[in-house]
Amino acid sequence: MSGIDSPEKKQFYGQESNNFLAGLIYRRQVTVEMEGRDKYKRYLGKVYLKENDINLEMIKSGFAWHYKKYSTNSGYSDSEKLAQENKLGLWNYENPIAPWNYRKKKFMRRVNL
Repeated sequence: MSGIDSPEKKQFYGQESNNFLAGLIYRRQVTVEMEGRDKYKRYLGKVYLKENDINLEMIKSGFAWHYKKYSTNSGYSDSEKLAQENKLGLWNYENPIAPWNYRKKKFMRRVNL
């Protein structure tokens, strides 16, 4: 999903994020607006359920971060700020760790073994 990053499955709030997404789209017909591929050759795009931007819903509900390194979508940034202010989802907890920092820390532990 382009423009967002959600907690890894084994990361704090990862399962909740995954369950929230499944609740939104499981067994429903979605449209994906392709935006390219990432460095791992995975397809990236915006997921829509009818006219609803599911990527945005993940951010608005506090189940994903706006991935500012790869996206300049101001709607995503504004929605993330509102979710933080209203302590929605993962923002209800003190100092949630962004997935990119979680992955970096996990990688560094493996390198230092």
